Formats: sequence, C-alpha cells, structure tokens
Amino acid sequence: MNYDSRTLEVLKKVPFFEGLSPSQVKNVLEICHAKALPQGEALCTVGEASNRMFVVLKGTVSIGTANGSTLMTEEAITTIGETGALTGEPRSVTVKAMTDCNVLELNRVSLTDLLRDDASLASRVYRNVMMSLRRKLVTANEKIDELKGDSD
Repeated sequence: MNYDSRTLEVLKKVPFFEGLSPSQVKNVLEICHAKALPQGEALCTVGEASNRMFVVLKGTVSIGTANGSTLMTEEAITTIGETGALTGEPRSVTVKAMTDCNVLELNRVSLTDLLRDDASLASRVYRNVMMSLRRKLVTANEKIDELKGDSD
C-alpha cells in the first residue's frame, strides 16, 4: 500500500514507529490496511482474539471494560492492540469510536512474519511496546493515587 509523505510524517509521532529506519516503516506500512471506523463502532471487544493492531490516525476512541465502564479515551495519533498483536492474548478491553475515525490495521500474522524476518525491527518494536506499556502503567498508577487521595 502506498502512503503519502504526510502519512509518513504522522507516523513519526507514533511511539510504535520510534527509531525505525525509513525502509522499516515502509515495510510495516506495506502490511497495513486503511479502515474508516464510524462513530459508535467497536474496533475490538473484550475477550476476542487479538489478531490485529491499529494505528488511530484521526478521531477519538473510548477504552472500556466488559461491563461498559469507560476507563479512558485516546485521541489520534495512537496505537491500539499492539500488546495483543505481539502476545496473541485475548483482548482485555473494548475500544469504540467516539468520533468518526481513520485507522491503519495490521494483521498479527503479517506483523509476526515481518518481525521474524528483520531482527533489528523486532528489537525496536518490542522495546517501543515495552516503553508504551510503561507509560500506561505510570499513568494508571497516578490515577490510582489520585483516586485513593479522594477517598482519604
């Protein structure tokens, strides 16, 4: 799939792509599929197979629990489902479009094949995902501390 220079500039802001060479970014883009996601539509649902990850290029998504509680919202530009795409574990959250969204979809099998064929890419992607998880954990810990402070 061909992407214009604007899309490539946007992807430079996505932590998943941090430190990748231009050729590695292009290789990842070759396995992406553009998808429009209308407001209210689910991108993924708790418990389903994690066979895809997404890059939200435009729009806002809500991230929620199985019982429908919203945990947080994410605005473009962000990734959704990268951990599941790498581990194969079932989805732990439901993600829905709060606005009309444009996303890139990466198939887990294609991503795994690409990472297997390029050790440098694999190393960088795994590091980037670990750093992203760390940031999410720090944010969650701060929210927990904030909530505990409200109840004291």
